[in-house]
Amino acid sequence: MRIALLGSGEFEPWSVVVDRWAVDGSGDGRVVIVPTASAPEGDDAFAGWASKALEHYGRLGIDAEVLPLKTREQAHDTSIAGLIRDASAVYFSGGNPYYLAQTIEGTRFWHVLLEELDRGVAYVGCSAGVACLTEMTYDTAVDDILSDEAYKPGLGFVHGTLFAPHWDH
Repeated sequence: MRIALLGSGEFEPWSVVVDRWAVDGSGDGRVVIVPTASAPEGDDAFAGWASKALEHYGRLGIDAEVLPLKTREQAHDTSIAGLIRDASAVYFSGGNPYYLAQTIEGTRFWHVLLEELDRGVAYVGCSAGVACLTEMTYDTAVDDILSDEAYKPGLGFVHGTLFAPHWDH
């Protein structure tokens, strides 16, 4: 299993070594960008992460595509889930980690992702893409991130750990 957990600062020059490592394994050399965690912020935020990712990987000469996954209903869609098959890397960018976890947990997309991880696809997560992996994560839609209400179930992929990238409190 290949996993890269990046704190914050998606698609920046400092991450080029990791970005190349992620596609230098199994798969077809393609990176699938999953900006799902930004979907609650609106279409402009989602498109902004998508555009930044495509420009970044384009400069590196690495094939990349954006997964059109914004809702739980879409995460159940077999055709959307199938888009990650045979990719070299799946990259989860920032936003709300709880939204990301609740959107994909237990869906067709999640099951295909787990199969692909077993095959050797690299999981790359930044910000929410990191924080969603634990048993408990946080909901950035809650105004007081220090309150108990901010902490909600994550994906449970990683046990006994809480990831809080770029925590500033």
